[in-house]
Amino acid sequence: MNFLYKIISLLILLLISVFAVAIAIVNSDLVVFHFYFDEIKVSLSLLLVFAFIAGVIMAFLLILPTLIHLKFLSAKNKKLQSKMSSYQLQLSDLKK
Repeated sequence: MNFLYKIISLLILLLISVFAVAIAIVNSDLVVFHFYFDEIKVSLSLLLVFAFIAGVIMAFLLILPTLIHLKFLSAKNKKLQSKMSSYQLQLSDLKK
């Protein structure tokens, strides 16, 4: 099962790589990228890669507080569950 998972993951990675190279070949034109005080000429495919990476980083930064909050709630829930189970054990001992 683990071996099959690795092969499928490798095939998907290979497919994505081939797709990325194909996009890079098609979008090899130079474009002028303007920012506040300067401009640079850059390959369109490289600009697309940078935009994608910037989008992934921004999405991660936006979702990070939610992940931290959920991790905190999960730890709090585990702590409450352990207390509850110890109280249930004590209660069952008292009933006996």
